[in-house]
Amino acid sequence: MILITKRSVVALIGGHYLYHLEGTDMLPIAPNHKVDNLVEEQRLLTMFRQVDMTKNFYFSYTYDTTSTLQRNLTRVGANEHGLGFVERFAWNHHMLVPAFGEDGSGVVRSPWAIPIMHGHVDQASASPSSDSF
Repeated sequence: MILITKRSVVALIGGHYLYHLEGTDMLPIAPNHKVDNLVEEQRLLTMFRQVDMTKNFYFSYTYDTTSTLQRNLTRVGANEHGLGFVERFAWNHHMLVPAFGEDGSGVVRSPWAIPIMHGHVDQASASPSSDSF
């Protein structure tokens, strides 16, 4: 299980905060579980640990970062927690499904599971200047 241990606010979209991952921790959820192929398990863990989760990974508790602004404004596809997401854009979707399952529309069934996006977030003020008229 990957836990977000530190975050920072990077943007505010329509009252929804977007966060940047600043720190993560990996915790085994079944430390006594016997792994069938230990070599393959170690190879996959080594590959995963090479990913720097503090570089360009973002999330929001209330805003769907995987959809367009238009879809988010109409709330099409939102689950019972108000947060639906497009699985192909959620970086950690394939890690969440085995642990939490998914509903019929492909949304992970847990308020604890947060889709993480890899990309870039930048926000600029859109207020008009005083000499624009």
